[in-house]
Amino acid sequence: MAISFGFYNAFFQKGNQSPLLAAAPTAPPRILSFQGRLTDNSDNPITSATPLRFAIYDDLSATGGSHLLWQEVDSVAPDQDGIFNTLLGNNAAIPPDLFTQHSALWLGVTVGVTPELAPRQPLATVAFATNAEALQGMFPTTQAGLTSYNNTVLALDSTGNLTIGSAGAPTSTIFQSIGGSFKLSGQL
Repeated sequence: MAISFGFYNAFFQKGNQSPLLAAAPTAPPRILSFQGRLTDNSDNPITSATPLRFAIYDDLSATGGSHLLWQEVDSVAPDQDGIFNTLLGNNAAIPPDLFTQHSALWLGVTVGVTPELAPRQPLATVAFATNAEALQGMFPTTQAGLTSYNNTVLALDSTGNLTIGSAGAPTSTIFQSIGGSFKLSGQL
């Protein structure tokens, strides 16, 4: 009986287990849901397709390009009551550091060629949940495009390695776990 159990355990039960490897982190899509109601000056619903410009600023009322952080133009198709919804970030990507680098942001909306509607609307804290990719604005060492490991959070890459040193530098130190053994290696 013991031999049968050992045979089963060695060849069938453990053979079906997949090795656990660290998966590369995948950032969620940076899109914001927006819903509104379009009306004319007499409060009649606008039901025809209309271009809207959406812009995110770091200031409630400042003008000028230095406060404009992102923008895109979407054509919306309101229903019979003028109500529409759209996803911001589908036409122009929202920058990955927008929510990590700014403590408060405002959304400006422009209908067609009219002036921007006032006041700008503050972005609710739910949008700042995208900061969950970072820890107080610091990205993991596995973040694509890093040129330096300064102000980053240590993280395992997809092969299970933890690299410490300058990104891409030949003198990096690698902590590696192989089959339950821990190995420290480096290059001079």
